[in-house]
Amino acid sequence: MVLDRLGEQISLRVAFGIIMTMNKVVFIVPGFSELTSEEKYQKIARYFKKTNITPIIVDINWKRKVMSEYVQEFLTKYEQKKSEINYFWGFSFGAVICFIASSKVEVDTQILCSLSPFFSEDIPMIRPAWLKYWGKKRTGDFKKIHSEDLVKTINAKTILLTGSKEGKEITATKNRIYQLLICKKEQYIIKNAKHDISNPDYQKKVEKIILSL
Repeated sequence: MVLDRLGEQISLRVAFGIIMTMNKVVFIVPGFSELTSEEKYQKIARYFKKTNITPIIVDINWKRKVMSEYVQEFLTKYEQKKSEINYFWGFSFGAVICFIASSKVEVDTQILCSLSPFFSEDIPMIRPAWLKYWGKKRTGDFKKIHSEDLVKTINAKTILLTGSKEGKEITATKNRIYQLLICKKEQYIIKNAKHDISNPDYQKKVEKIILSL
């Protein structure tokens, strides 16, 4: 009996040690036309470093491409850099990229900040001026992305954040997708924050969530 218990303890310690030493990476994707070299994203990277999660910076080639192409670019980088434990973090368009990608590959947890409202289900509610800005090609691609289908294949724990002063479209999309998700999920609203990841309160909440991983 003593030997059996000793064996169990050793096995648990070995298993725990393996978990503690597993390599962890996070793929950080910025908002449209932005770069991860900007301080607001460098802060995010430093939060992950505090938890021994290695940040993988993903700068997207935004020019003259559509969402499906952004996702494919991201997935290519994911396949090159993925590790034993993988996290996604994205803001705005970056959050959409992570969300779509999480339906296609294995990821442990994803943190989606201010998820943009550009899925097929959202297009009828989008302001015409916004659609005009994105153009016919991008809008046509948005119409092909069905979030109601994507949520069925997402297994990663998904954490959704929005600012209380963001556009109604963003809030509506977040609420709709949160209700549809069948994976482990959490949602948070940052008081008085707009669509701005550099907002100090937004940053504090993101840091708190990351440090709890």
